[in-house]
Amino acid sequence: MVVAALLAATAGAASAHGLGYALTHGTIDLSLRPRYEIVKQPGKKEAHAFTLRTLLGYETASYEHLRVLLQLINVASFVNDYNSLLNHKTQYPVIPDAAATNVNQAYLSYSGLPATTVRAGRQIIVLNNGRFVGNVDFRQNMQTFDAVSLANHSLRHLTLYAAYSWRIKDILNALIPARVTLLNASYLFAPKSVASVYSYTYENRAHTVIPGAAGCDVPGGPAVCNSETAGIRVAGQAPITPGLRILYDADYAHQSPAGGGSALIHASYYHAGGGLGIGPAFVRVDEEAMGSNGAGTYGFQTPLATKHLFNGWAEVFLVTPPTGLRSSYVTVGGKLLGTQLMARYYRFQAYHTSERYGHEWDLSAIYPFRPGLVAGVQYADYRADHYAVNTRAAWVFVSYHY
Repeated sequence: MVVAALLAATAGAASAHGLGYALTHGTIDLSLRPRYEIVKQPGKKEAHAFTLRTLLGYETASYEHLRVLLQLINVASFVNDYNSLLNHKTQYPVIPDAAATNVNQAYLSYSGLPATTVRAGRQIIVLNNGRFVGNVDFRQNMQTFDAVSLANHSLRHLTLYAAYSWRIKDILNALIPARVTLLNASYLFAPKSVASVYSYTYENRAHTVIPGAAGCDVPGGPAVCNSETAGIRVAGQAPITPGLRILYDADYAHQSPAGGGSALIHASYYHAGGGLGIGPAFVRVDEEAMGSNGAGTYGFQTPLATKHLFNGWAEVFLVTPPTGLRSSYVTVGGKLLGTQLMARYYRFQAYHTSERYGHEWDLSAIYPFRPGLVAGVQYADYRADHYAVNTRAAWVFVSYHY
């Protein structure tokens, strides 16, 4: 493994006392998340999944500007009446939380360069709001990258980030050979406002189809969905009075083929949203378009994203339809008796034809018992007009972090 080789090389030049101190004075990280999930769809048996995710990690103290992090992940399944996409239980709706054990992160980091951190090995990568690159933390098996990354903060308020990944550990615990290049520059132009430009290239290098790998509804082998996405984002909030603030987001991106990707891959993305925050409460309205090509045969895809956070928690639109997707939604949220509440309503339609796809309600209530311990209930209800089927899902979970 990359981390082991780099650590061995470092140890050869280190004094026993200094290296021993770094290895024994690190930080232990433990996270537990039991969750019960129910999914209902017509024509399928009701799915029930009771799973427990355990993350256990250790990061050494710094030695010669070097640190090593190792984090293991285990997902145990106690009630498994669901289709994990690996267990062949197709009579149930999909809940892609397969029982598994793996190395979630294992990397060497170096901070000896001015205002720069370099990481080599398996690592979590989340850029901006996770819309295009994320760790899919909602799923019990998260997505991580075997990669070399660099983050630089030499210029005030400016963060430059670059990464190259040769393999992805996906949410089904599969290792997907890939060629991923991530470039991002983010500038903090106001206390709570950021502007970013970026270019992300995704290339699946597998020779056969791997369950869980990104798809795009285009016929062909694994490489047909390979693409490059370049864009710009501005997001933040501006205070009006001490208790009142304006919320805003604006994004634009274009997607084109890369690394043998289909010639059909030409589509744009835009998102515009805004609202008001009043103390702990807020209301906002958003419009998002996952565009399609001129023929309506390819819809804008997000192969590296934390997809659950976008286009509805019922996860009907994890793969954008060929005719694209337009999402109009309203969100309200706030805190009541210490409980964080949120409600969101979506209207979905085709980008290319404006055909009505359906609508969805998403509801959430999360209560923090103390720092590191929260519990929550969430619900999603998608009602189909002309796309997919009615889907209802509910989650009850506890999250503990030490």
